[in-house]
Amino acid sequence: MNHDPATEMTFIATSDLAAVMKGRSMRTEDFHAGSTVGWVPANLGIGIQGHIAEDLPFGSTGDLRLKPDLSTRRTVTGVPGRPDLDFVMADVVKTDGSPYECCPRTFLRQVLADLHQEYGINVVAGWEHEFADLDADYPHHPFSFRSFRCAEPMGSQLFS
Repeated sequence: MNHDPATEMTFIATSDLAAVMKGRSMRTEDFHAGSTVGWVPANLGIGIQGHIAEDLPFGSTGDLRLKPDLSTRRTVTGVPGRPDLDFVMADVVKTDGSPYECCPRTFLRQVLADLHQEYGINVVAGWEHEFADLDADYPHHPFSFRSFRCAEPMGSQLFS
C-alpha cells in the first residue's frame, strides 16, 4: 500500500452508474481500516451532467456507507497547485455492512464470479486512461473527485 502520512485528506471513492468517480473525503489522520463515510441511494441517480435523473428508483431516503477497499489505497502526489492526498476505492454497503445490491463494484464482482462458476471464464482486464480538459467551463459534477480536487486546498486548510 502506498501511503504518505503527510497527506491531509483521504478521498473515499466509488463509481456511479454514469461512470463518474465520486465520493467523500475525511482527514487522513482519522482514516483507519474500519472507516466508512455516509452515502445515500440518490447519489446513483445523478446524471452525467450533474442533474438528478428522472424515473430512477434511487431516492434521497435511506442511508448507505462507502466502505474502503484498502487494497486500492494510493497516494496522489505532484499535482501542481494541489496538496497530496490519499485515494481509496470503496464499495457501497448498507449500514450493517452487508452488500448494497446496486453497488457497481459488488455487481461486477458477482458477474465475474458467475462467469467463472457457470462457464469457467476468468476475466483479466484493465481500464483505459482518459484525459480531461481541466480548464473546461462546464459545471462540475456533484460529489465528483474532480470537484473535490478543484476546490483544494480549501478542504485541507479547513481541516488543518
